[in-house]
Amino acid sequence: MPPTDPVKILIDSPSVKPSLGFEATATALAQIIRDSPPRFAVGIFGNWGSGKTTLMHEIDRKLGKTVVSVQFNAWRYEREPQLLIPLLDTVRGALIEWAAEKDADTRERVRSAARKVGRIIRGLAAGLSGEVGLPGAVKVTYDVGKSIDTLTMSGEPEQPQSLYVAAFRELSQAFTDLGAQGVAKIVVFVDDLDRCLPDNALDVIESMKLFFDLPGFVFVVGLDEEVVQRAVRTRFPEMSGRAAGTAAASAGVAVAPETQMARDYLEKIFQVPYRLPPMVAGQLKDLLEAMYNEAKLSQVQLSDFREHVAEHLQYVAVRGQINPREVKRFLNTYTLQTLVRPHLQRDIVLPLQTLAFRYDWRVLYDAILTDSILFSDALIRYRNGDDRAFEDLSPELGTVQDELATYLRSAAVDKLAGADSLDLYVTSLESTGRTPSWLTSAYREIGRLRLEIRRIRAIDSPTVADRDALNRTASEVASKLESQLSPDVPGFPAALPALLGEIRTIVDPAQAAPQPDSQDGLQQLITDSLARLDDVATRIYRTLRISRSALAPAPLP
Repeated sequence: MPPTDPVKILIDSPSVKPSLGFEATATALAQIIRDSPPRFAVGIFGNWGSGKTTLMHEIDRKLGKTVVSVQFNAWRYEREPQLLIPLLDTVRGALIEWAAEKDADTRERVRSAARKVGRIIRGLAAGLSGEVGLPGAVKVTYDVGKSIDTLTMSGEPEQPQSLYVAAFRELSQAFTDLGAQGVAKIVVFVDDLDRCLPDNALDVIESMKLFFDLPGFVFVVGLDEEVVQRAVRTRFPEMSGRAAGTAAASAGVAVAPETQMARDYLEKIFQVPYRLPPMVAGQLKDLLEAMYNEAKLSQVQLSDFREHVAEHLQYVAVRGQINPREVKRFLNTYTLQTLVRPHLQRDIVLPLQTLAFRYDWRVLYDAILTDSILFSDALIRYRNGDDRAFEDLSPELGTVQDELATYLRSAAVDKLAGADSLDLYVTSLESTGRTPSWLTSAYREIGRLRLEIRRIRAIDSPTVADRDALNRTASEVASKLESQLSPDVPGFPAALPALLGEIRTIVDPAQAAPQPDSQDGLQQLITDSLARLDDVATRIYRTLRISRSALAPAPLP
């Protein structure tokens, strides 16, 4: 077999050579950190995937050798019962690593400070104990007195009796002489707070407070403000509604209470805030070229991305804003599909994937999951000028938004409109994990029922056999959904059992109307049954859409 060109995915890691203004921003923030007295915190605010880690790494590269750089990954340690312990241990390790390249005297003095930090860590850890409860559950308790005894000389009245006073005094002694050893500052970069549970994210921020009065410390924290808002709602459910609501009202602006409280909280913690500006669609080309160069793609893959994928990627920008991580996910999803199923036409894969990635276009993609045949027919009619063509798919598609309308009528969607069947393409895309498997199956079952409803409606004079076939399909769909779904399934629609019960009532022979004597009577009976089943199928479809939105919430703008 002849060798093939390598095909790579784009790794979700910080850029080594950031573009789009990151270098200038990093230079400015690094200068502030170097030239300003320590004991402050820099907040790098941005949404998921906006480049916070890339910016922080670039700041770190520009700080120089006199700074001890500490990289603390909050997510990695969020299961720790006392987050201060791994934070201190990371500082201790960074001191030892920094001193390794210094002369013997400096190395020994810094290592001595690191040993003191280690003693503090052991003191704090001494108070932790584990108590196993029910199977699979672990209860953690904290013995403050035991920690104080380890940090101080037990029984001496002049020794501090507060755990944090004891720890703070020991830390102050440990870091006081580091300036004389060439340590200008200790800069702690805190990353991946976005991945932590909200309460744990707040614990990390709270742990930082101990360091603010210590000599030489600066914190640089990458943070999504929504994480803090969720943490505020979790930890202060009552106070958020009172205090922040009053502040917002007095200012004469309509701000959600938890939002205002989170802002107040952040202003107290971070003296230097910087909010990453959103990338706009006009920057997409430069962003893509930077990603391609860093990934060192083969010429074949590079040409494919440039010639085929780029025209679809411009539509992934919601309200004209681009999320770099979402761009990488789009490229990687496409790459995986083309590797696993190389026989699929790429000009059909790409528009279908674009519809799936745009959260505000989900109603159309969900309609494809439900009934790809009806979608294909509607797409052709829509491209031929029928503005209401998608109304049969969902009432919400009666009017198509301008950007989606432009995309659906563009040359980029030509092959999708001419596809004989989309089933293989939908299966391929769903295998990349866009929608839970139970939800995909539920969509298809409802699509099967709606297809049967359309088939019977298309018959001029349906017979008893047609009515029985309709009832049989409806009963099978209800049984399938009942067997697949339960309250234990994540995202289970609470309204679904009642809706399936309505289907059972419509098709139950014991509750059916008597057999009519005339053909007109039979036609009316079938028409009524079709209308009732169509109504229930539409409501089930909408219920599934709500469940999908809850499982995959829209990314923040």
